[in-house]
Amino acid sequence: MTDVLARPEPALRRPLDGPDDRRDHDLDAAQDPAPGALEAADAWVRAHVADGLWLAPTVVVAALVGVLGLGRAPGRAPGEGAAALAAWSLVAPAGSAPTADVAGAAGSVLGTPLLAAWATLTGALARHDDTVTALREASLAATLVAVVLLFALARRVGLSRPAAAGAGLLLAVPPLALVAHRTVHGDVLATPWLVAALLLATARRPLVGAVGAPAALAVAALVAQPPVPLPLLAAPLVVVLLVRSAPAGARHLVAAVATTGLVLVVAVVGVLVVAPSRPGVLPSSPATAAALLGGLWSLDPVLLAAGTAATLTATAVRRLRPWALTLLGVVAVAALVAAPLAEAREAGAGTGAATLALALPLLALVLAGVTDAAARSLRTTYDTARDLRGSWLVLVAVALVAAVPLAGASLRGLLVPDADDAATGERTRAAQAWVLATVRGGATVAADDAVRTDLARAGVPGATLVPLADAARADVVVVPAGVTDGPAAVGVRVATFGTGDDAVVVRRVPPAADGAGSDATGGTTPDPAAAERSRVARATAGAELARNPRLVLEGDSRGLLESGRVDARIVVALAVQLTATDVTVGAFPAVEGEAADGGAGDVRRQLLVTAVGGARTTAGAGYSVGTRWLRGLDGLTATADVRSTDAGLLATFSPDEPAGLLPGVTGADRAGG
Repeated sequence: MTDVLARPEPALRRPLDGPDDRRDHDLDAAQDPAPGALEAADAWVRAHVADGLWLAPTVVVAALVGVLGLGRAPGRAPGEGAAALAAWSLVAPAGSAPTADVAGAAGSVLGTPLLAAWATLTGALARHDDTVTALREASLAATLVAVVLLFALARRVGLSRPAAAGAGLLLAVPPLALVAHRTVHGDVLATPWLVAALLLATARRPLVGAVGAPAALAVAALVAQPPVPLPLLAAPLVVVLLVRSAPAGARHLVAAVATTGLVLVVAVVGVLVVAPSRPGVLPSSPATAAALLGGLWSLDPVLLAAGTAATLTATAVRRLRPWALTLLGVVAVAALVAAPLAEAREAGAGTGAATLALALPLLALVLAGVTDAAARSLRTTYDTARDLRGSWLVLVAVALVAAVPLAGASLRGLLVPDADDAATGERTRAAQAWVLATVRGGATVAADDAVRTDLARAGVPGATLVPLADAARADVVVVPAGVTDGPAAVGVRVATFGTGDDAVVVRRVPPAADGAGSDATGGTTPDPAAAERSRVARATAGAELARNPRLVLEGDSRGLLESGRVDARIVVALAVQLTATDVTVGAFPAVEGEAADGGAGDVRRQLLVTAVGGARTTAGAGYSVGTRWLRGLDGLTATADVRSTDAGLLATFSPDEPAGLLPGVTGADRAGG
């Protein structure tokens, strides 16, 4: 089979070997020499127009697939938050950026400035409150550039236009590729630079390639995610392409120039990337590699199975062998070295698919190249060749049919995330909104890097935002979904967004190991006995208030008031207002995320007033009187917010229920679980 696949069709001019023949690299252009400059220009235009007609829809499909669900799926990983924090720190006002976690502080040498430039120059931060989503735009843009360059590289090395377009789609559309390229990661940003280096290595002018290819590879290595500069693994392939592309008389010079340049590149990258990162000892790399590949297999078994078969086939073909060996090297180092280091460092945690981003263009080119070679060879006169290569095409057809049900579900989940996936981001944003509305200025908040970046952008002082690793010394902790230990065991829960392991939880850390005391939200450390005394005191006052004929209670308002589950400030504010006029209460709504289960922590601090003095509060006199009353409350009963809703006026009080406002109320029960 080696001889069969290695035998090129006479018209192909050594596919995937570089343009040895300098007359014309376009395989579909006319083979007869042009009689004049006009005819040559016409042939050049027709060839490139034909390329454009295949490239344009490829880029459009890649862009549409990349945009759909960009901010919702996949869920943002800790490594993305570290990248977002590092990028925003470069453009944030002095003193407003949180301090980076030491475990995740190492950013990409050039990747982080590129992310910062994209965020500011394109207005991405203005378009998105979520910093990670804003920076995912940069990853998508890098992918689209890589698709264009990969198409050009595929044409340069001998693939037909359909095969080149197929390589571009393989780079952008499969579920594995989509997850990788939607991740804020240095290797994703480095992908177009790697493809550019390979494209320059096949340049028509040997010295241009000998200088340009190492330079592009250097940029790729500096943009790539530290501490493992994966683009450098393509250096041998760059040398092979340069030598094969150069005329026979210039090959020694080209090889010398390229090798010198690559040695300098390795030295510079080693000083700027590897040494400062101090990678240390690999933590159980075989287990991490197995877990990574297992997860990727469940995500996209079709691409991995077809790519494995094509790569193994390509290793037996001389002209494909350098590409296949480079691909195997990148995958091996990414799985055995880069992935374990990423999981051990917050700067790369949860970004497994993106670790293989630099292998995807090589995989796409090898898979498209083997398929294209098999398709072209069907015109050969050798029966054995026809049978063997026809068998490969049958396998490709079977893989495409299998891809519909196997990859379809994964792809659909990425393009149109289900309710649970979409809700994950909403829960995080709701928790951030709760912190912004509730936590007092100067309180220390522990959260992951993504949340800290968004809170800092919203105006929270960076000095008060600390990493989750420092949760024990924080006043408030925002626990991400899926975290069940460490920060999740600190303090007491005060707000929950979602259910089960998918919930985002806000916890309050007591200021001391024992006793009750003041905390970040202004309340006190929960004490069960004090909480029960407060509930009884509120219930007594509430039951007396409910008997007032001037008070109309709708829905479950009466039950909440008489059971002691309404904040003492609301009870006092209603009692005072009822001495002057009638009041209709539509509800005592629970603040989103706070307990609403009837437990000790279920104390309502919102009041919905639907009528005052018999007039509806949605407009007119009722609105004016109600607004003046609620916004005029001051001192211990002052409101934190008053807004108009379709049902009436909604007043929200801060979590710090004052002790002693009602006899027996201690203010020590603003927590749950």
